[in-house]
Amino acid sequence: TDKEIIFTSYVKGNVTDSIETIVPAVKHKSGIYDEKKWYTTEMMRFIGMFLCHGETSVLLKKNKSNSKYNAIYQTIITYKDTQSRVNKIIDRTVMRMKPVFHNDAKVRKTKNGYTINSKQLYMFLSQFKHKDNRRIPQFIKEKSFQDLGMMLRFLFERDDKVITKSKEFAYDLQEVILKAGRKAFISCENDMYIV
Repeated sequence: TDKEIIFTSYVKGNVTDSIETIVPAVKHKSGIYDEKKWYTTEMMRFIGMFLCHGETSVLLKKNKSNSKYNAIYQTIITYKDTQSRVNKIIDRTVMRMKPVFHNDAKVRKTKNGYTINSKQLYMFLSQFKHKDNRRIPQFIKEKSFQDLGMMLRFLFERDDKVITKSKEFAYDLQEVILKAGRKAFISCENDMYIV
């Protein structure tokens, strides 16, 4: 059953305070993308922004030379319903991500945001699942409270609440907020969870 729990201070877990995070290697049709090191602060900024404004998808494109289809792995970041100040933050965050994936990623600016074609980034972000069943993976929950605070700052840049269909994401987010030394409340309205 859901019960209200009051914490007198932030929850201290198994903290990983590493400067860099490893993005695992990924196979592709002509070889392999080697594992990459992503500065944790930059990664947490990007993830916070992705959780608020992003989605992943696979686009199937027909090959001109034969009848086979090629899979294009996309990360889509949208400007939808954002202010110009938030748009500039998204611009800077995407550009800071680009050097890490420069061998793999094709970053294209669109009218409403960005489309990033990168299988390695797609596979990394797939740990967070799609919007309707969004999760926060364990390795993120084990980051330092400073890193978690950075992610939350970018996640809540647009609004002071997050609305989701995923109960698991709502509880994951509450856990992260508590570990970052802040308060979080969850309510449910019309099958939507509000953090």
